[in-house]
Amino acid sequence: MYMLYEVVDGHKAPAADFVHKTTEFLYLEFVLIILFWSNIWAVKSAFLAFYCGLFANVHGWQRKAWWSVVVLCLLSYIGNWVLQFLACTPLKSYFRLGKYSGTQGRSHQYRLTIYQGGCQTERDIYVSNVSLYYSTVVDTVCDILSIARPPSHNRYR
Repeated sequence: MYMLYEVVDGHKAPAADFVHKTTEFLYLEFVLIILFWSNIWAVKSAFLAFYCGLFANVHGWQRKAWWSVVVLCLLSYIGNWVLQFLACTPLKSYFRLGKYSGTQGRSHQYRLTIYQGGCQTERDIYVSNVSLYYSTVVDTVCDILSIARPPSHNRYR
């Protein structure tokens, strides 16, 4: 990642294995995003499972509210996957470095123009932005809802 930024900013000339390493980084980035979401939603699921056992004898609107939160969290997690896979069409373009060309600038630094394969269309940029906003909002909402517990009628004295 740092090598990519240094080359794009013109601070370094690309190494011989620049394209290979950058393509490998794009694969890892894609997988790491999905693993990140999976870990976050695993914590939400753990809270929901804890509350399921804690309120096993609670019925009525509290139980329906719990199931609603479970369904919302599950659909939100699936939505993150779907938007991640739709962010770039075709998907293989997500992992391509695209065209690049080097020129000598006035500052005699190597300049590199990079774009990521077919991921620069207006549609791809729009879906990518929607994916970012969606994942942030549903993560926050699901955090709040999965931690909030329904009030208990059995009070300890």
